[in-house]
Amino acid sequence: RLTYIERTGLLTLTKEELTGGMIPIEPKTPNFDANILILDDKTKILMINCYFPSNGGKKDNTKKFEDAAKELIRIRETAKRKSKNQKLYTVSTGDYNYCIVGHRRDKKRTLIMKEMIRYLESSYHVPDIPTHKSRSWELSESHLDGVTIEDGLLLDRMTVLDEEYFPEKASDHYPLMMDIKIQTVIKKKKK
Repeated sequence: RLTYIERTGLLTLTKEELTGGMIPIEPKTPNFDANILILDDKTKILMINCYFPSNGGKKDNTKKFEDAAKELIRIRETAKRKSKNQKLYTVSTGDYNYCIVGHRRDKKRTLIMKEMIRYLESSYHVPDIPTHKSRSWELSESHLDGVTIEDGLLLDRMTVLDEEYFPEKASDHYPLMMDIKIQTVIKKKKK
């Protein structure tokens, strides 16, 4: 059996006009990349790109998974404190290493996900097609990647960037691209 090395890469892409108003939130682990985007005078959005540890069959992996959920919640609490008097919406996306089909019998992992989603006041979304194709297990596909979207936001579209977008197949996970709608204040230009 080959030695397995877990590598993570996190990236959040936004429209150029939003990057000037980004406030980074420092995570305690390299599994997260978090930024507050200032949308207008009253509205911000916390974008969290995340990686949750895989099941891997080891006993301590459930603890690491739970620690990742707690860190995601901690990041949100930190951002809320920095955004007093302003509405802050939270969107987290990435590799949750939780498949709504394949892990449904894993009661502990399922409970951790449900509690995290409830605490974040969010809903959890995965695309219609699998985002992970195992290199170790032939024909194994799963929905390990997804997004939590806080109530008040609308997931308008989710696209899996599969072989059509990345024919070189550098990863066994496909990235997600989403259009999310949010209500903001419209400033009228003075004449």
